[in-house]
Amino acid sequence: MSLLGRRVVLRAGAAHLGLALAGCRTPQASERTEALVSSLSEAIRALKHPQARVRLTSGDHPLRNPQVWDGLSGRLSFEPGARLLAMHRDEGGLRFVHCNQLFLDGLDLTWEGAARTRSHFGAGVMFVASGDVGIAHSRIHGAPGAGLHFDVCHKVQVDTIRVSSSGADGVHFANCRQVQARALMTSDTGDDGVACVDYDSKPPGGDVELSALDIRASRARGLAVVGTARVSVTDFRIARTASSGVLVAQDGHYKTRRPEGVKLATGSIVDGGRLEPPAGNRFGIEVNHATGVQLSDIEVSSPFTRAVSVVNTAGEVRLSGLRVKSDASGVPALECRHSEQVRLERIAISGGARLAMLFEDCRTLHLESATLSPALDGSDIVFARLDRIGSAVIGPIRMDAPGRASIQIEAGVSGVMQPITGPDAPRLINRSAALRLEPIHATRR
Repeated sequence: MSLLGRRVVLRAGAAHLGLALAGCRTPQASERTEALVSSLSEAIRALKHPQARVRLTSGDHPLRNPQVWDGLSGRLSFEPGARLLAMHRDEGGLRFVHCNQLFLDGLDLTWEGAARTRSHFGAGVMFVASGDVGIAHSRIHGAPGAGLHFDVCHKVQVDTIRVSSSGADGVHFANCRQVQARALMTSDTGDDGVACVDYDSKPPGGDVELSALDIRASRARGLAVVGTARVSVTDFRIARTASSGVLVAQDGHYKTRRPEGVKLATGSIVDGGRLEPPAGNRFGIEVNHATGVQLSDIEVSSPFTRAVSVVNTAGEVRLSGLRVKSDASGVPALECRHSEQVRLERIAISGGARLAMLFEDCRTLHLESATLSPALDGSDIVFARLDRIGSAVIGPIRMDAPGRASIQIEAGVSGVMQPITGPDAPRLINRSAALRLEPIHATRR
């Protein structure tokens, strides 16, 4: 007698699923086990092979957390209305170790009250050293650590996850490879909203694709790519963070690798660094000690300090289609410093920032098609300041509104610059004999 194609309802305290019915033999790996159970322990113990399919019945289920499971395979689904209620406030929830082809669907996991401590192992759901695993259509609220945590995993799939009020990151990928995650929604997280971290003490991760991110009220960064290589992020919305909205960096304190080949496209960052209490740098986008970064079609508005900061980068940094609105005074709205190759295309800067763009100590700079729309308050505006640029190609540049603006070219800048257009073209302060003013034909790669 086989369980293939049958639905079995087990009550709490029932024997092993494969032996629940008299005369049943334990299913082979080639068989498909389907069961509807009323005990989480029975459900998880049934996940012994990739074809296992188990569903937990609706209703509230107390979770004697933490629970640690090793070597599971199969699919665990939760019926609508099924909730796991964590019994121990300062402990993590479900941890899966050395699992293969394990998937969770429809999980609703909740902690009540506030945790006293925060722990690396306090994650709501954690996968460790596992492959071909994932979770979909799930909600995790109040975990004392990260809401959802993957550690040294490969072939990870995440779809439609909501994490709220976590003690640490909302969703955390550490040294993971081949990750595809979409529709991640985080709010009120104790650390980053979504983080991709690559510690140099563990095998390298990479090839991470994230899309449709909705990140709100993070107590650190909204999105952090710290050390991970080949990360692609598309369609993201980040609002109100305590530290920078986006961070792409190497972190010496946590001994991470240097991120390489990071691409962010089509998104918005609002109120970066404005959530109290403050934490770290309070920029819109912060890139520091990275290699080969591309930012395209992103809107950054109302940052606490700098809107976009690119510092100490190797390879080419390309900023394309950025729309920046900043009223922070005393700091540049957009800065690129101590970097090898910087290329900017279709950059629009508006607001009351007194210094729109700063370029300093870069080997090459290509600034193509930039527009400044200053606040009309009669203040002097510096459209751009260039200092120690080995080779620069600049233009066309346009002022969109009347105003008193200037472009300052310091000594040590060589290259060519196209004339500026607009109602009141900024006056040029050229202290570099090596920069020629002549019409140039801007090309797009």
